[in-house]
Amino acid sequence: MEMEDGGFTEQVMLRLPATPAVTPAKSRSDRYVWMSHLWTAACLLIGFILLTVTDGWTAIRISTATLIEPFITPMGFVTAAACIVIGFLWLLAEVLRRERVFAL
Repeated sequence: MEMEDGGFTEQVMLRLPATPAVTPAKSRSDRYVWMSHLWTAACLLIGFILLTVTDGWTAIRISTATLIEPFITPMGFVTAAACIVIGFLWLLAEVLRRERVFAL
């Protein structure tokens, strides 16, 4: 839909300055996000190095085996399956709630 304005719009468009080809400077928040990502990467790297130097992988492997051992029995498999189903249903409810499909 066009409205008659006697060429006013075209005159205004011709007098507008050209858009600069240079991208605008990064804002402060962009810098903070970049620094946050850099800090996270540094902490992960230091943690990985410490786990390797102090043989922490062995401690993690032993702890994990100790936690998983009770689930090796047949009743343990049923318990683990029930936990997985309940966790999935909870996650599904959270996603649907956030999408406002239904309110809980």
